[in-house]
Amino acid sequence: MKNIWNEGKTYEETAREIQQLNCNLLAGMYSKYSLGKQTVLEMGCGTGYLTESLSQIKNVEKIMAFDLSKEMLDVAKAKKILNTIFINISFNALETEEVFTSFVSNAAFHWLFPNYSRALDKINSLLKKDSFVYIATAGKNKDSEEYDNMMNDVLLDINPTYESFSKRRLSIIDIKNLIKNTNFILEDVFLVSREVVCTPFEFVQWLFASGCSFKEEMPNDKEKLFIKLEKANFKNICHWTTFFLLKKR
Repeated sequence: MKNIWNEGKTYEETAREIQQLNCNLLAGMYSKYSLGKQTVLEMGCGTGYLTESLSQIKNVEKIMAFDLSKEMLDVAKAKKILNTIFINISFNALETEEVFTSFVSNAAFHWLFPNYSRALDKINSLLKKDSFVYIATAGKNKDSEEYDNMMNDVLLDINPTYESFSKRRLSIIDIKNLIKNTNFILEDVFLVSREVVCTPFEFVQWLFASGCSFKEEMPNDKEKLFIKLEKANFKNICHWTTFFLLKKR
């Protein structure tokens, strides 16, 4: 997987409202289920929203947080988060002999499409027995599909190599089916829908910083996208997240 997340500072500013809410929710789940001394493996830590929240939980002794983007990690490292090791590597390339008591990820699992089953097998190999997995990924329902169809029309006009983000999304039913025949027990799964008021300019900044599904290089013509959204009277970022909690058998 190539690094398409090269705007760490922009992401930190534009994604905060939504991603901090999701990270707080994951951290609350973590506090409830992961008891005793904890060592955490975090996938796709980005600029450190979730890392920072987890580091404030008393029983978390160590966090190994990794991300493909050096630019994102530079922002995370600047926060000087306690008891945390940051590694610039992809999930597929990650190799470690250490096993952890928990695995967490916010807004990264969907980038492993279409290899979700293979990813769960690898996560299983990185965890001790009875460990918990906390994941927040792109969610799917009827509203998200309508939103994606609208964005497809806009983004394909900007770059014909755009691939619909909808194929990466997972519904509650998708998660239930995905967990079958794995070494995990599905403890909980739910979908959260959020809507944030923003200007077309703010949306374009967030979209490019958060990663967009282009087969080739990210397009440079942000101005064209901004003008199209402004003409369409665009006012909101709509965001769907599926949360799921797993326990290793």
